Amino acid sequence: MSESAVASRRAFDRARDIRRRFLMVVLAVALLWGGLMTIPSVLGWMPLGPVQSANNLAFFVANAVALLALVFWPGGFVLIASGFFLAAFAYVSGAQFFVVHDQLRVLLFFPLVGGAFLILGSVAGWAMIAGAFGIFAIALGSDLFDLTPLAASTFVLTLTVTGVFFQVFEAQTGSALHTISRQNLELEAAARQDSLTGLWNRRALQESLSRHFEPPPRPLRSVGPGILSLAFVDVDRFKDINDRFGHAAGDAVLVAIAEILRTVLDGSDAVAARIGGEEFAILLPGARFTEALAVSEAVRTAIAGADLGVVPELGRVTVSIGVASSEADLGSADAILRAADAAMYRAKRDGRDRVIAWMG
Repeated sequence: MSESAVASRRAFDRARDIRRRFLMVVLAVALLWGGLMTIPSVLGWMPLGPVQSANNLAFFVANAVALLALVFWPGGFVLIASGFFLAAFAYVSGAQFFVVHDQLRVLLFFPLVGGAFLILGSVAGWAMIAGAFGIFAIALGSDLFDLTPLAASTFVLTLTVTGVFFQVFEAQTGSALHTISRQNLELEAAARQDSLTGLWNRRALQESLSRHFEPPPRPLRSVGPGILSLAFVDVDRFKDINDRFGHAAGDAVLVAIAEILRTVLDGSDAVAARIGGEEFAILLPGARFTEALAVSEAVRTAIAGADLGVVPELGRVTVSIGVASSEADLGSADAILRAADAAMYRAKRDGRDRVIAWMG
């Protein structure tokens, strides 16, 4: 999946989560509204008529059910939101026909339209506006409103303009969320990448190792993590290179070695990382000891035989490599890191320019 696609997906997920939370607020407010309308109506303090009083009670119950459903089934957000707005539209539409003494009842469509835009998107918002115009036209044609043509046109115009405002707001919000998600991806990538070589850094390596060794779900607990091998690569006598030719030359050597690692590992599942100074690591998921040793030897040979092209006097650059594998009863990220490090230091003690396997 491309970075743009990942950013779009993250923006979609974030917008969905914001809309779900907003729906909870809307449901709570609608529940409060239903309660405030139902209680006075039942007690006879607010003469809404039997039909609309029944509508109030039904709307109150529907809101309570929807709020509970959203709390216990957040994955059903779209279905719950759609059901709520259909119920709310029916409730507001009923008020246009059964509460004829309230000349401002048409204003109930405004918060309904705004909520539809913000929670379900522009298609639902414009559908709600079209439905509101239809209900208003039927009620107006049935002489249920005592409005002048100017007042009727004002309602139509203001509801249309409201829709345009929410349409623009939704587009701008979506664009902003996508931009934020893309920037977050870039920051995450930068935080996991070595700035000099472009390889993974130590953090990325440790995160990958931790994920590999973390306990699997309970049904798979008996299976355990798969095989994984790790090689530590250390540039021999790197301090001498820095002292003789300068740190710029040393950096050039590291960049050249990183490129050799990419070339040797190309086409495999192995990943290279620079974990500090002149030290590199090779993560080999699924590789057993024999395969990891073969890859490490290929890396050592390629580096020893390469003309790094840094300075003519540089000569041959070699590396010492230590290899560890979870085959050797290494059951944690820390254990395999320590084992690879110990094997690498043994390779240095044994004369450098060699590959040593950790045997415990």
